[in-house]
Amino acid sequence: MLSVSLPKPADASRARLGVLLVAHGSRHPGVSAALEEQRRLLAVELAERDIAAETSAGFLDHQRPRAAEAGARLLEGGCDDVVVVPLLLAEAFHARTDLPTVADELRHRAVQDARSVLVEVAGTIGDHPALLAHGHQLLGAALAAGCDGAVVAVTGTRDPLVNAAQLKLIRRAAGATLPAHRVEVAALTGDRDGPAEALERLVAAGVRAPAWLSWSLLPGTLSDVGLVVLRAACLRLATHDVLDLGRLGPSEPVARALADRLVGHHGVGTGRGRHDRA
Repeated sequence: MLSVSLPKPADASRARLGVLLVAHGSRHPGVSAALEEQRRLLAVELAERDIAAETSAGFLDHQRPRAAEAGARLLEGGCDDVVVVPLLLAEAFHARTDLPTVADELRHRAVQDARSVLVEVAGTIGDHPALLAHGHQLLGAALAAGCDGAVVAVTGTRDPLVNAAQLKLIRRAAGATLPAHRVEVAALTGDRDGPAEALERLVAAGVRAPAWLSWSLLPGTLSDVGLVVLRAACLRLATHDVLDLGRLGPSEPVARALADRLVGHHGVGTGRGRHDRA
């Protein structure tokens, strides 16, 4: 079960905060364990900030518990406020449409139970400095391991403006770690260039020892398939085998970004919020 309770505030009369971590979902067999690990890391981060909260996690698609089910557990546990915290990179379709729907479902459930519950939705974390610094660090590890280029894989969205913004953030994260012509972004969906085409461009720029970084927060089948495609391209183009750097999450930097979004949106953790410990 993807939920846990942190220690309750000393004053039991104070409003109880529920934090609902919401991921898109995947058919990948490891995604449930990964979401649970990210929820655990977020709970630890909140406790270290002296934020009294109960945490739960769910998916929008493919896996259970679904987000509304996980949120219902917070309501059943007596939470008076619930903040939906997206484990998402961009303010795209899921953030704009699915998350407000989840919030509405929780409000409706509270009304049915004759309870007054505040339900809010926090922002996504794709542009958070902690996340970008984490990506920079991972690419730096590739350079330290002898790699001379990197393919960064993205799932992307149907919104070209969101895709362009994400590309700009990845370029910023790469920074001075690798020259711009030695970092290529590969699309895992849509009609944009994929991993093989990205590697071809790197090889043309002189790269012979590539790394792979999935710019994602949880495991996914698309990323796994993309890595297989890239390894096949390495054989075809006679490069060294690719170094797999993994993905951005679950991780402590992601937990810090999520906690900051909660604090910035809801006012907890500032010493003035009603969920801050006395």
